[in-house]
Amino acid sequence: MSAFRKDMNAENPALSYLDEAIPHEAGHLIVGKAVGLPARGLDFNVTRLPDGRIAIGDFATLVYSPPDEEIPNMEKKLKASLMLLTAGGVAGNIYVGQKVGQGADADRKELARLTNKPLEELAEMAQPIIHKRRDAFRQLMSRIKEAFLEKLNDPTLQTGRHNLLTEQDLEAIYYEKQPDAPVQAVDPSKVAMGASLATNPMGTYIDEAIAHESGHIVVANECGITVHEMYVMLTRGERGYEVGDFATESEDPSNEQIAEMNEALKTGFALFVAGGVAGNKFDGLNQITEGAASDREELERFTDRSLEEVSEDALLIVTEQRRRFRRIKSVARQRFQDLVKDSGLQTGRHTLLNEGDLQGIFNKK
Repeated sequence: MSAFRKDMNAENPALSYLDEAIPHEAGHLIVGKAVGLPARGLDFNVTRLPDGRIAIGDFATLVYSPPDEEIPNMEKKLKASLMLLTAGGVAGNIYVGQKVGQGADADRKELARLTNKPLEELAEMAQPIIHKRRDAFRQLMSRIKEAFLEKLNDPTLQTGRHNLLTEQDLEAIYYEKQPDAPVQAVDPSKVAMGASLATNPMGTYIDEAIAHESGHIVVANECGITVHEMYVMLTRGERGYEVGDFATESEDPSNEQIAEMNEALKTGFALFVAGGVAGNKFDGLNQITEGAASDREELERFTDRSLEEVSEDALLIVTEQRRRFRRIKSVARQRFQDLVKDSGLQTGRHTLLNEGDLQGIFNKK
């Protein structure tokens, strides 16, 4: 993904230009990571002019871009992920209150290869992804600006393409600021038996995370809210896998849509958001952990009631639906164990339960 070009004086960078370019690239990076298409890095081009000024070329988020001949037969889920990734740049601009500028032209052309949906519509769909990962988004913006100014103030900087952030830099930011938990590593050799993870902190985190997402899912179903999948982010490393955030992909209305909602629907979404904490409570974790911080902020979009209060109401639903809750937990945990035992598993987003799996559980008597 690339865009944004402007002449800049090396001693006095046009920060207004950066203000537009940086959230755009951070949006691509965050959305790409979330949909299982992490970037290999972030580059930018420069041209040193004879008078000493520097012309800044395009910023480029290094991500997968399929050739035209592969697109017609592409898996629907991959195409949908690519569409969101492409729209993520504009979503980043909108998230910080900016209008869609000319810098989005390259994204618009890329998107036209995948769909006839307008860029603005898909950017709106990408907004909740950034909102959930807003801490990482802000950290990325800060780090991009810092790295860019370091490069620009280097008197030896020459014409050419220069790296701002490597893949390793990006991974460090994602896992420092991920919404649910600090990075932890799991050795695939230690998950051969189902109970082995439960005896260590890594297993405790996984149990809490799966119970949390299972709570969201059970309450969503009761409130008529569609859940598309439960997934986990995994990064392959020397010690096995670094486990990122577990998440529930679901309906996520915009602030404009919420403003037009009736109170009953708002209450349903509030219960859904609090369902994660309710799942943990039902599972015996009475305290609300730091991982619920994103739920607390999300809840404020629907109600002024506290997460503690709404989660008690959601707990009634989880208790009533405890068989389904336990079934979702059991299947998700088994799927996770199967994933990390796969020697060929790659870094990215991995589905534990898709919409069909969930419907099967809910339809089972």
